[in-house]
Amino acid sequence: MRKLASNYILNHQGELCNKGCILLDNGEVVGYVGLSESVPEEHGVEFYGGMLIPGRVDGKCLSAGCNLIMTLLSQGYFNAKEYRGVTHVSQLDWSAMEVTEHTTLTYIA
Repeated sequence: MRKLASNYILNHQGELCNKGCILLDNGEVVGYVGLSESVPEEHGVEFYGGMLIPGRVDGKCLSAGCNLIMTLLSQGYFNAKEYRGVTHVSQLDWSAMEVTEHTTLTYIA
């Protein structure tokens, strides 16, 4: 089982959590865990700065200036029954959760 931690976790219900961990088993998202300050330093925890979202987010659906969470909610992204892998989001405008021209999405299987 892999533990992927980040500054922000957007869970499968579209709820934003500060400091969290997504649990992957054979590439499938099987759970979420809240983190204390020390957990990212635990052995076996992979830390990704930015945000982690369950599943594969299609970057074509996002444009500069759009609110990432509201866009995904409006497209029904969080209606899936299960999620495989995780999308790492970096270079977002964190104060407004808006996509910028520098925002990158990386899929982690």
